[in-house]
Amino acid sequence: MELPAESRLFHAGRLLWPGLPLPRGYVSMALDDTRARLAAANDKESSHFYFADWWLAKACLWDDPAGRTVRERAWGQLMRATAAREGRLLTERLMARACRAFPADQGARQEALDDFWGQLMAGTEGPGRLNAYRATRPLVPWLVAIFRNLCFDRLRQGSRAPTWLDHEDDWADTHSGSAT
Repeated sequence: MELPAESRLFHAGRLLWPGLPLPRGYVSMALDDTRARLAAANDKESSHFYFADWWLAKACLWDDPAGRTVRERAWGQLMRATAAREGRLLTERLMARACRAFPADQGARQEALDDFWGQLMAGTEGPGRLNAYRATRPLVPWLVAIFRNLCFDRLRQGSRAPTWLDHEDDWADTHSGSAT
């Protein structure tokens, strides 16, 4: 997929997210990284680029030398993001997923949520999972899929019995073409 010119994307991002101003150098570096990831990916997802979601993800990752105010605002926007099809907040969607995964264990639900938020920024080995976002899918369903996989991993570690978590809405959400 060929992305538009850097200057065009930079100015579009500034207009789209006026409360999340990212410096041009950071946007340039992030676009180069994204272009390299898209070129290396051999999947058919690469026909769409969710620029608004990409900008928000990069704002969440930016280490603002002026005091992290942009990052804090970006995380606030992410917490208020909704799953487009349902109109539910991301945080509500994740809690619902945690309740299905760990119906009788409040501690396991909270631990899974805490681990998820921690892994987005700083992974257990290397950069956080949010760094892997290529913007070929909407951000919120992508995050829900990441959390679902984390829940599966936790359940597999604790039990040998199969656990059925997949809900048809989750599958549709992660593979829909709708923007967030």
